Amino acid sequence: MVGTIKYTVARLCIPPDAEYSDRMAALAQITPQQEAIREALASLSLPEGVALQAVELRENSFGEPSWFIIYAVAPIHLSDEDRAKQLSDLIDDTLRALDRLDLPLFEYVDFVVA
Repeated sequence: MVGTIKYTVARLCIPPDAEYSDRMAALAQITPQQEAIREALASLSLPEGVALQAVELRENSFGEPSWFIIYAVAPIHLSDEDRAKQLSDLIDDTLRALDRLDLPLFEYVDFVVA
């Protein structure tokens, strides 16, 4: 997380001697990239029981800053195969929508139980 904070603070042009609370306040702000991501995802048709939960800037498994798109998934009456197909299609649609934005960071799609 430290790398993400340093990267974000550098991108927001926060002076290195800024107070900790100033840095945290800056990190709490929605960035223009985050707003663009939310707008791009708003145009997607989500499957039943799926809702966009969060768009977060955090470190991936390599310690690099990345965008994480998190969808909340509620159980519905579908076979596992049909549900897997829906979620797979949603991943493809999400990555296609984000690809048009030409973001400088990698994007990851994640699901959590609603």
